Amino acid sequence: MATLDANTDAKDRPRQWAALSELTRDPWFARRWIVQEISLANRAVVYCGEKMVHWDVLVDAIALLVADEERVRALFDPSEWRYGRNTLGEIQFSSANVLLEVISSLFPTTEDRSKHKPLKSLEYLVTTLQTFDASDPRDLIYALVHISRDYSEGRITMGPQPTEKQRTPGEVHQPSEKEQGPEEEVHQLTEKQQSPQDLQWIPPKLHIDYGTPIPIVFKQFTQYCVEASGSLDIICRPWAKLPKLEERSLLSSSEEYLNNSPLPSWVPLLENEEFGGPGQSHKGRKNGSDSKRTEDWFGICPKNTAIKDNVCILFGCSVPVILRPVGKDAYKLVGEAYVHGAMSGEVVRNMEKEALERSTRIFDIR
Repeated sequence: MATLDANTDAKDRPRQWAALSELTRDPWFARRWIVQEISLANRAVVYCGEKMVHWDVLVDAIALLVADEERVRALFDPSEWRYGRNTLGEIQFSSANVLLEVISSLFPTTEDRSKHKPLKSLEYLVTTLQTFDASDPRDLIYALVHISRDYSEGRITMGPQPTEKQRTPGEVHQPSEKEQGPEEEVHQLTEKQQSPQDLQWIPPKLHIDYGTPIPIVFKQFTQYCVEASGSLDIICRPWAKLPKLEERSLLSSSEEYLNNSPLPSWVPLLENEEFGGPGQSHKGRKNGSDSKRTEDWFGICPKNTAIKDNVCILFGCSVPVILRPVGKDAYKLVGEAYVHGAMSGEVVRNMEKEALERSTRIFDIR
């Protein structure tokens, strides 16, 4: 590896460069658990068949390939290589290179990471590392816990959900997720932000428990993010997924999962992201947006927006959203929207107090 730089211009080296390029596209690098394992490892070694390479050496090799990409591409003679210069593919977007970029941003730049706390919140990691997949949907969250700022701040607990007697005074008034009925579980997202008279703020905690059914894990995580950030933005960022049919047999709670009700609309699925879920981005844009215009407004909304859907400004959400009526004082979240002239609080700011109060509603999002 130390001689790779010298070999960049060597005419007899394209096969080795092609092999390295193929390795960087291996799905292993796109597993969500790998982000945490590599980030926290004091000494990491990567095995491929009977071969092995130290992680630091592999990092240097990939960095060299990216830096000298054009020189390396020139080695591939179209008369010998079917795809010529394109044999390497898009190196900068390969799974391994994306992994390197992510890991470099998680901790302050230092050789000893044990002395520094993670930089990113769990919400940030879950909603931005969308290309990293997991077989168990719970691992979309759990696989990133130990490299999150939340864990270093003591907000994450492990093990079974606490019982009524174990819960703190600040939690006792609220029924647990497993105790809630349909009418109680729906959109308590804003209730805990409506108590300015409470002088003591109790930091929210998230319990990690693989025995909890997947839908409940997702709901608890969403509620935790809202309480921790004081924002509803998590409901507009696709991050969740349902297990594939072939993966459900691997889940210990698969039967319990299948018997649960569908996810609420405020737990957005990765499949609704612009380029789809993990492994789908190579197919191009999957979920487009439509532009809509009324007499007074122009905007961009999700493709499945329908007539009679409502554009709504939620207090605590940084963007307008599209809501679809599903009953009395109940709506389904269609997705976020862009409304020209209403993206920086202009609508609320320019309304008289009385008009704002008349326009304000309390409702459920299901």
